[in-house]
Amino acid sequence: MGVIAMVYVIILVFVYMQISFAQDNIYEKMSPKEVFETLCSSCHGKDGGSIPENQWRSMGLDVPPANFRDKLFSSKEPLRDWINVIRDGGEKHGFSKHMPSFKDLLSEEKIRELALYLKSLGYDKNYPQGEMNFTRGFWTTKAFPEDEFLYIGGFTNYKDEKNLYKQTFYLGKRFGPAYQWEIKASSFHQSGVKTTGEIEGGLKWAFYHNLFQRFIAAIGAEVSLPVNSDEKWSYSPYIAIGKGFGERLSLQLSSKFIHTPDTKEQILRTSGVLHYLTSVRTKRTIVPGIEIKTEKNLRDGSGIKTWIIPQIYAGLSKRGHVAFALGFEKPLFDGAKDKYSIRAFILWDFAEGGFLEGW
Repeated sequence: MGVIAMVYVIILVFVYMQISFAQDNIYEKMSPKEVFETLCSSCHGKDGGSIPENQWRSMGLDVPPANFRDKLFSSKEPLRDWINVIRDGGEKHGFSKHMPSFKDLLSEEKIRELALYLKSLGYDKNYPQGEMNFTRGFWTTKAFPEDEFLYIGGFTNYKDEKNLYKQTFYLGKRFGPAYQWEIKASSFHQSGVKTTGEIEGGLKWAFYHNLFQRFIAAIGAEVSLPVNSDEKWSYSPYIAIGKGFGERLSLQLSSKFIHTPDTKEQILRTSGVLHYLTSVRTKRTIVPGIEIKTEKNLRDGSGIKTWIIPQIYAGLSKRGHVAFALGFEKPLFDGAKDKYSIRAFILWDFAEGGFLEGW
């Protein structure tokens, strides 16, 4: 390369860097609203409420752009997830490839400001925010209302009895700002014993939630009806709380009063689970946890029974809306009939898209 050509290349690089620097300064000096209007409004609408279908289809987009004024959409996921998509682009996190990355145009702080502005467009204090949507455990009831389908499997090894296999299909559907209904269908199988089942239905209300405290509390009730079994129907009112400590650590507690009117049996089941997010940059992450479950029969005067369940939760899809969890349950009291249990579930958050989407 000749000297003149080299000087020409150096000048071009210098000019490009100056232009890029100037552009960065322009965006950095803008308010979040101005950044949105400049970079985002062509797809998401001038007011953040998206654009008509004929318009986004004519632009060659594969899915409708997000409506930031939708209260439910705005509340489902934590701020960090919005920051990740703005920074990295949609495709990296299992969303549209047409959602570009802005990490080369905006600083991390400006991206955060923009995400906060977008969140504010659909914010409603009556909707629990995604920062309180903590990782699900096995026994501890979540306080956050969800749109989820789960397949739950369990195997229990008994000392003097035949092993028990249990499977449960669970569907939970959010309605209104902070309510959820749910239905569960379970089957129980032991070798040489007839297969029995159980149908449960329930309602939940997240009656208190505070974004700044990262705290949520809910009350609910379930009714259980036996199927092909000599067991009796029961009802179970409960309270559930969750608390976040920063972005990574969460603690959830629940207490359930299980009452069987026909036999007058009364059991108090209390459980708590601690989870730690190993990464906040992706939903495809590993979340180790430890759970404690206790049961107290309030009628027979027996002592408190305690189990410990170390577990691991893994986001499978890029969106994190499909996940798998595995736990090992061990009794911590004398006289336990069970040696151990292995528990697992596959979770699908269907509000985030189809099961096969976002991989």
